[in-house]
Amino acid sequence: MEHYRQLVKNEIQTTHFKSDLEKENVKRNLDVFASFLYADDCLKELINAYRQRPDYENTIFILVGDHRMVPIGNSNPLQKYHVPLVIFSPLVKLPKTMNAVVSHLDITPTINAYLKNNYPYKTDAYCHWLGNSLDTSTAFVSKQQVAFMLNNRDMEDYLHGDYVCSKGRLYKIDNALQCNMVRNDTLLSQMEHELSTMRALFEYTCNHDFLLKEYSRNAACVWRQSIAKSITLHPNDEFGTVCDKFTLEKNVNFLHLVVSMEATCNKNVYPQIVVSLKKDGQQIYYSNIDIQPVAGKGKKIKHFQLKNTYYIGKNTQGAEVNIYLWNHQKVDFTYSHVDVKVITETDDE
Repeated sequence: MEHYRQLVKNEIQTTHFKSDLEKENVKRNLDVFASFLYADDCLKELINAYRQRPDYENTIFILVGDHRMVPIGNSNPLQKYHVPLVIFSPLVKLPKTMNAVVSHLDITPTINAYLKNNYPYKTDAYCHWLGNSLDTSTAFVSKQQVAFMLNNRDMEDYLHGDYVCSKGRLYKIDNALQCNMVRNDTLLSQMEHELSTMRALFEYTCNHDFLLKEYSRNAACVWRQSIAKSITLHPNDEFGTVCDKFTLEKNVNFLHLVVSMEATCNKNVYPQIVVSLKKDGQQIYYSNIDIQPVAGKGKKIKHFQLKNTYYIGKNTQGAEVNIYLWNHQKVDFTYSHVDVKVITETDDE
């Protein structure tokens, strides 16, 4: 790592910074910027390794950041969500820099449309997208309508076109994504209403519906269990029961899980739901995901619900399924009226 730290120090000496504050920010976060250079070398090794493969000429690489750099502070309400997006492929005939504002939500529908229009690619007749095709404009333009989620799952920043609302303030963005505060109470009120509507839409979509096609004819409910009694997890209790273990009687590829419960917690952080599969004493699948209250916010007793789909592999016959709570936050969590439904499904093909 010292090699990359020295490279950053060399860059500091030759780079023209906008301000002394920006320069000091780099110096204070030397390891962070060293990790950037390390990541660059790793990407170089990855691409060079792929160059040796016969499928390299027909491969599209999509490189994108998944979250902001937490250690590096930024008062700009939009810049903290600004991450790189690079599309690299031997199929690209001419390099192009796109300056339109886009989001992660636009990547999948773009690739889906490209494959559908250029290859014998099988896809559903109708797909649920929250995004649109990537805007490939070389000039700066912002047509986005996006709500941003923080690490604690809150949504308090919202972009609509050239404006951002954040914590009761309104900003107008420029072509460098810098935010300049403006005063327009009517527009601010409208955008806060749009953000509130988006929160309600996302909550309903995630907790009351699947963005999936109907289950195939191969789907079957393999487990249903309810536990009415109250169970308490203390900070020293690492795990909690959700349902009894059960065994898959045949090979399945997908596991659809629906869990609901009533609970109280001494903090605003909660345990995770874990799905674990073991076969012949070996772990063949593991997933952990946060659970969040969907009703009862502000009240002592909250209603929790999780709906999720897991691709668990192929050779799953005879696997033991264990679904439980992981108290990784070490909280006091008392839960009851647990209801669990598990539907399994095999590939259509």
